[in-house]
Amino acid sequence: MPIREVREGDSVYYLGEFQVTTPDTLRFLVNANVMGKVMKNEFAREFHSAQTP
Repeated sequence: MPIREVREGDSVYYLGEFQVTTPDTLRFLVNANVMGKVMKNEFAREFHSAQTP
């Protein structure tokens, strides 16, 4: 997914957007190279439709 850099004051965010058809569980694997050190992180997120009362 394309990632864009967003700066807000002293903070820097890296954001990417994608579409999800609910319900679904997405698994992410993030690889980053920070000053020559390889860092990895894995996580999953469940997506559900919002229900109105």
